[in-house]
Amino acid sequence: MLLRANSTLLALGLLCIWTSGTTAQPGDPCNTDTYLGVCGLTNPNVFTYDSQSPDVGQIPFSVRSYNQFFIWSFPVNYTVTVQGAANGTNFLLSAPGGQAAISMDFTDSNGATSDLLPDTPSAAFQGSINAEPVFIDVILETNGATLLPDTYTGIFQLSLNQQGCLDCRSISDIELIIELVVAPEIRISGLSDMAIDANLTGLTEAQQTFCVYSQGGAPFGIAAGSANGNGSFLLTGNVDQIEYETWMESLSSGGPEQLTEGQPSALSWSGSLWDECTGSGENMQISIRIQQSAITDAMESSYTDTLTLTVELD
Repeated sequence: MLLRANSTLLALGLLCIWTSGTTAQPGDPCNTDTYLGVCGLTNPNVFTYDSQSPDVGQIPFSVRSYNQFFIWSFPVNYTVTVQGAANGTNFLLSAPGGQAAISMDFTDSNGATSDLLPDTPSAAFQGSINAEPVFIDVILETNGATLLPDTYTGIFQLSLNQQGCLDCRSISDIELIIELVVAPEIRISGLSDMAIDANLTGLTEAQQTFCVYSQGGAPFGIAAGSANGNGSFLLTGNVDQIEYETWMESLSSGGPEQLTEGQPSALSWSGSLWDECTGSGENMQISIRIQQSAITDAMESSYTDTLTLTVELD
């Protein structure tokens, strides 16, 4: 009886030694609990918005999750939780000009995937004794076309919790920084050559609509340059020239402005959210006007100019 009692005491002593090992060993690449670790997670995780895909990108790292009984090590399942700024089921990235909603998915080395909802534990993933590769998928939920050019940032806290064990470990407040860079873009399209018939008894005028797209509908200005002019818009023949006016306006907000040759417009207009205005129709109109007095003494029947429009974000 005495030997059996001593044997029991010895076993209890070994169990106490096992449960005390909760800190990382020197040089441990995971730099966290010996039995539960997040390895190789770097910050910030910077992605560039791509208008062709809602998938922002992946954040790769590694996870190990196991426990030990005497000399035997065995994997332990774990869950993943992300906390931080959120709106419903989405996380939020912020910039001075607004917010971008994102969602996250977690995928382990076996291909098992679970949605990461704000402050909600994921489904359980299979643990491993050695660190195994995992990744978080970041998906843009906001319509990217509406995002103004900026850098949208979110600082989140990642937590892991072991499941189904007597001495389960947990790690929390692992910083996860996500940045989404939305680059400025602006394009002009839809312009074609204009043939204008002169009105010898009044104002000669012709219009053409076209498209200016800008990321997030950011405001822009326009400058117009005449190939023949130098401060004036000029149509040129073989022996003389005719001065004309260039007017610009938005089809949605109006604001007609007579442009000065070679100078940026005083007004600004909002760009279309769609490249080539595919979702809304063309948004700008140019008008060419020739006063009757400018053609009264015209000596030729044909005059030409090359007019160059330059758009620039404010």
